[in-house]
Amino acid sequence: CYRVSRQLTTITGDTEVDTTGFSVSANPRAGGKYYISFAMPEVRGSGMYTATSEVKGTCNNPFNRSVDQKQPIKDQSITIYGSGEGGEGEVDPNNPDTLSGSKSVTIPTSKGGEIQVTVTWGLSRCKEH
Repeated sequence: CYRVSRQLTTITGDTEVDTTGFSVSANPRAGGKYYISFAMPEVRGSGMYTATSEVKGTCNNPFNRSVDQKQPIKDQSITIYGSGEGGEGEVDPNNPDTLSGSKSVTIPTSKGGEIQVTVTWGLSRCKEH
């Protein structure tokens, strides 16, 4: 007999950060496009760890049983390491003091999994006094 095993960890979370830790550049000659770069914040999340191991084939050992385990994950830190992320968009000519957009990326992990990240931004230019 043989086993077919699978392990899956799913963690989801979100955060909202008020920060000045980003940079924006715009090129009016590039059709009103802007570029934004930022560091990824730490996110707290929760989810589930699931492990299954199914016995296949002809097995005469009564102690060799399939396994299905689930364990909740609470308040887990999710940190994306790297130099930072960025996005781009087009400046709205009717509202040039506000930039908003989002970007989704899938990052492969060293253990064959993946991390899916979506970043959404909403920036407003402060009026100088």
